[in-house]
Amino acid sequence: MPGLSHAQARALMALHKTGCPPESWRQHRTHRGVSTLEFGVVDGDGATIPGMHVQCMATTKPRLTTIAWKITLFQADGAHLLRVYQIDNPGLTGMRPGDHDFPHEHIGEPRQPDDPAWQSIGFNGMLDVFCQRCALTLDGTVPDPTAYPLR
Repeated sequence: MPGLSHAQARALMALHKTGCPPESWRQHRTHRGVSTLEFGVVDGDGATIPGMHVQCMATTKPRLTTIAWKITLFQADGAHLLRVYQIDNPGLTGMRPGDHDFPHEHIGEPRQPDDPAWQSIGFNGMLDVFCQRCALTLDGTVPDPTAYPLR
């Protein structure tokens, strides 16, 4: 996935922004077990930050009781969707620091050192870390991705 340099990403992460998450997650149209929740962000004056949005992704592993979480801040430059920041917890047990599927983050393109504390923080804990790192205030709550309300 293309991303920005560490310095470019840090500059975008430092901008104070607010996002209003939708009321429900959406099932991915072609990948069973994948749900997403996406929303744009505004600056401190309430103006839309062009091309910037947040994507939360929950992936239920087939035949397993684990869920993988990924939360990403993207910036579109017209032709490409660039990763600004991402926190990723593949939800697998038995992984060790340094393994590709160990919980980690990306600031721009570079992968940051693994953080063992993220193995057990769950989605809400990851969302808190994400909001803190990206200077993001949520205007509303993010619905529980594991709840499936009846319609």
